[in-house]
Amino acid sequence: MSSTVYESPCPRCGQPVPVTITTPRTGDQFVVEQLECPNCGVGLVRNIEGHADLGWRLADEPSG
Repeated sequence: MSSTVYESPCPRCGQPVPVTITTPRTGDQFVVEQLECPNCGVGLVRNIEGHADLGWRLADEPSG
């Protein structure tokens, strides 16, 4: 079983979408690179610029 550690809003519907998850093992934390919004179903990818994590962007939009 996993639990959400951090969420960022979907750029289309504004609902929170998990960014990182943990596992039952102490210390395990994973960053989610891409997924579909659980609310509206749009494809999302991480919006990273340099060292800045800007949350999610739509998969069909260019970064930057």
